[in-house]
Amino acid sequence: MYKTPQAEQINFDVNKIETMNDYWNYTNDFCINITNKKFLDDLCVKVMPLSAIDKNGHSAARISIDNSSVDIEIINNDLDPIVNELRQCIINAEKADEPCFFGGDELLEFLLRHKTIEELKEILGDR
Repeated sequence: MYKTPQAEQINFDVNKIETMNDYWNYTNDFCINITNKKFLDDLCVKVMPLSAIDKNGHSAARISIDNSSVDIEIINNDLDPIVNELRQCIINAEKADEPCFFGGDELLEFLLRHKTIEELKEILGDR
């Protein structure tokens, strides 16, 4: 049996994926893994869909804390890419011009209006 070298393996545990309602019906429901959902919960962030998936796979969501919010675009109603990028943005906050593709920098900028980078790193460090 051919074994993939560990460095090339993609670790994807189906048991750690949480589907909110029915992800595959292409409505306003989100898909996010349990770890990322816990991270958003610890940040006291609420996520609300603004639009259904369009023909290109894009949709909009509103991220809110208390009475302020920011609208972001997500792909295929999957929140994991933006949350993973947010984690990297928090880790690399001191580094200038880190590339961002999914809106993690935009989300970090929004969160910094409510929490310090130290608070965000502490929440991230609890994982």
